[in-house]
Amino acid sequence: MGGSSPVTSKAIVDADGRIYIRNWQGGILSGGFEKNPKPIFTEGKNQLEIQNLQEDWDHFEPLLSSLLRRMPELETLEIMKLVNCPETFTPDMRCIMGESPAVQGYFVLAGMNSAGLSFGGGAGKYLAEWMVHGYPSENVWELDLKRFGALQSSRTFLRHRAIEVMPLMYDLKVPRWDFQTGRQLRTSPLYDRLDAQGARWMEKHGFERPKYFVPPDKDLLALEQSKTFYKPDWFDIVESEVKCCKEAVCVIDMSSFTKFEITSTGDQALEVLQYLFSSDLDVPVGHIVHTGMLNEGGGYENDCSIARLNKRSFFMISPTDQQVHCWAWLKKHMPKDSNLLLEDVTWKYTALNLIGPRAVDVLSELSYAPMTPDHFPSLFCKEMSVGYAKGIRVMSMTHTGEPGFMLYIPIEGMDFIGRDALLQQKQNGVYKRLTMFILDDHDSDLDLWPWWGEPIYRNGQYVGKTTSSAYSYSLERHVCLGFVHNFSEDTGEEQVVTADFINRGEYEIDIAGYRFQAKAKLYPVASLFTQKRRKDDMELSDFLALPPPPPNIHSGLFFPSHPSLSCSWWQEVCLTGQKQAPHHLVLEWASPWSFSSFRLCSSSGAFASHLLSP
Repeated sequence: MGGSSPVTSKAIVDADGRIYIRNWQGGILSGGFEKNPKPIFTEGKNQLEIQNLQEDWDHFEPLLSSLLRRMPELETLEIMKLVNCPETFTPDMRCIMGESPAVQGYFVLAGMNSAGLSFGGGAGKYLAEWMVHGYPSENVWELDLKRFGALQSSRTFLRHRAIEVMPLMYDLKVPRWDFQTGRQLRTSPLYDRLDAQGARWMEKHGFERPKYFVPPDKDLLALEQSKTFYKPDWFDIVESEVKCCKEAVCVIDMSSFTKFEITSTGDQALEVLQYLFSSDLDVPVGHIVHTGMLNEGGGYENDCSIARLNKRSFFMISPTDQQVHCWAWLKKHMPKDSNLLLEDVTWKYTALNLIGPRAVDVLSELSYAPMTPDHFPSLFCKEMSVGYAKGIRVMSMTHTGEPGFMLYIPIEGMDFIGRDALLQQKQNGVYKRLTMFILDDHDSDLDLWPWWGEPIYRNGQYVGKTTSSAYSYSLERHVCLGFVHNFSEDTGEEQVVTADFINRGEYEIDIAGYRFQAKAKLYPVASLFTQKRRKDDMELSDFLALPPPPPNIHSGLFFPSHPSLSCSWWQEVCLTGQKQAPHHLVLEWASPWSFSSFRLCSSSGAFASHLLSP
C-alpha cells in the first residue's frame, strides 16, 4: 500500500489479528499467518524454482480485514501488489540444522518457519562451528535434524502437520502443549488398554506416551482444554500417581525407549564401546553400567544404560528422542567390520518399569528365582521367566533414581572419545556448570510456574538460564536445572565456574518479571520424607523416597511422559494365563482408580507383562 501518510513505527505485530505491519519502500508491508493455510508441493519433487504463486485475494481476505480493522484509514490507500510466496514450516515450529544421519559430511540448515531473517545469523554461526569443529559451541539439540525419525518425514504427515503449525505462529503456546495432527505414528502394544483406563497422551519422537491417567470422577473435557502458565489442573492427579509409586507398586510403560544390541564374534564390540563411552564396560556378564557417550570436546552426546549380556554382546538403552542421533553417532565411529553388528531392537521389546517398595514382592510371586539383594544385586541383568513368559530380561534398575548424571572417568585404561577433553576440563576447570535450583518463596498455587528458559541471577547478576523445570512432590518445591556461567563484571568474558563459585552465591530465578529466591545445589538433595526419617533418628529402609529427577532439555532423560513420574495404579492385578502369541501375555486389572490396598491374584497366574515376539 502506498500513500503520503507518515509511518513512524518500525514494526507492529497484531497477534489477535494474525498480522504484522512494517515499513516498506515508503509504504506499508503487511502479511500474516492465516488459520487455513494451503500446503503446496505435496506431490512429486519440490519446485524450488517457484518464487511466487498466483494471487489469491479470497485467501488473503481475513488478513486484509484484520489490517483494516487495526488501521481503518488504510482503506483509502491503494494496494500496490499482493505477493504470494511459498514458505517452509517444520513439524515442531523449529528449524532443522546439523549433519545428515544418512550422508556423512552433508550439513543442513532449512525450515526457518518464516523467521530466517531473525535467526539466520545465529543459526549460521552454530552450523559453521558444527562443520569445522564437529559440534556447536552451544546446545542446539532442539534444532538438530536428527530429532525426527523416518515416520515424521512422510509427505502425508508433513502435509497434515504443516496445516496445524502455521496458524500457531501467533497463537499463545502454553507449556506441555501437544500437537494434534500426525499422532499415533508409534504406539506400545499396551496402548489400547492404557487408553481405556483414562490415559492422556503426549507425543515423543512420534511415539505416544501416557502423561497421566484421568480418574472417572474428573472432568476430562476441562483437563483437555486447560491451558495455563500457573499450576496445572492435572497437578493433584500426578501427585496421587507419585504417591502410589513411592508407597506401593506401579507399572510404567517405557516401551518408547531406544534399544540397541551390539554384538561381535570376538572382542570388537567391547573395544568399540570402550572407545565410545566414558565408563569402563569390561564388567562381568549381567552387570549394568550407566555411562555417557561423549564428543571430542568432552560434552555429552547421549546418556545410556548398557548391560553386558555375554562376553560378546551388549544391550544398550537410551532416551526415546535419541534414536536417530544415537544410531548415527555409533555408525559414524564404528569400524567397518563384518564381525561387528549394531542392531536397533527398539521394536523387539516392550519395556515395563515395575516400581515401588512392593516391586520386589510382586516379582518374587511371579518368578521361582530368588529376588534377594544377594541373588539379584542392584544394576544387574538376568534373563528369567516371569509368570508364563520366559526369556524376559529383568534388570534391577529404574530410570527414576537420583536427579542429574553420574560420570565415571577411568584413572587408567584405554582412551575413549572425549577423555583428553575431560582431563583438560578437570585441570583447567569448566566455563559453565549444570546446577539444580530449589525455589524457596514460590507459591505453586498462586504464582506462575517455571517451565524452561527463565533467567538465573547470582548476586543480582545474570549468569544463565534454566533448561528445564518440574515440581518435586517429594521436596514440595519447584526444582529447576540450568547452566551457570561466570561472567567478568569488568569485561563480560567467561571465567571458570568452580563449586565454590556456585555455593557462595545468592540466586534468583526470574519468572515473567518476578524474581524468586532459589537455593543452588550441585548434587541430589534428600526428600522431605527422608529428612523426617533422619530427624526422628529412624533407620532408612527400602521405603526411602528420593526426589524425582527434573528432565534434561538435551536428552529428555528417562521419563515416559510428565517429569513427575506418570503412571497408573492397580488395586488388583492378575494375568489371564491365555497366550495370544509366543511371549505375549494379557494384562487385566480391576478397580483401577483405588490404591487403598494391593492384592496379587497369584492363583490365576502372574503379573503384568506384555512382550513383543523377538
